[in-house]
Amino acid sequence: MARASRAVAEQHKAAIEAASARLFREHGLHGVSVAQVMADAGLTHGGFYGHFPSRDALVARACALAFEESATRWRQRIDQAQGDRKAARRNLVVQYLSTTHRDAAGRGCAASALAGDVAREASDKPVHDAYLHGLKSLIDIWQSTAPD
Repeated sequence: MARASRAVAEQHKAAIEAASARLFREHGLHGVSVAQVMADAGLTHGGFYGHFPSRDALVARACALAFEESATRWRQRIDQAQGDRKAARRNLVVQYLSTTHRDAAGRGCAASALAGDVAREASDKPVHDAYLHGLKSLIDIWQSTAPD
């Protein structure tokens, strides 16, 4: 069987990352198997190790992507306030506390969705660094809305 082109391989990896970021937020780090992630991405389980060296590497990347998605949404809410920091902060809080956000765990806040699972992971797992980096980025974004 012919190998996929580099572009196709990158598309497959992005699909795996997106599926895992969503599924881990919905079901927890141990509530989803690699086979389920691959199936959700539309790929076979056998292709996993062509994209990631380990499940731990996937979990760390999924965590990082989940935080990147949250950060993007937060920046969009801030931009909607057009420089008004109080309105920006209000936009963030209103969106965060909305029923839409609450009911969409797979697209929701990485910090709250993954906190419990990450805390129970062994301290040498790469997900800890990904989580900490992501959380710091959200804190930085939140602080950018603080009044002068």
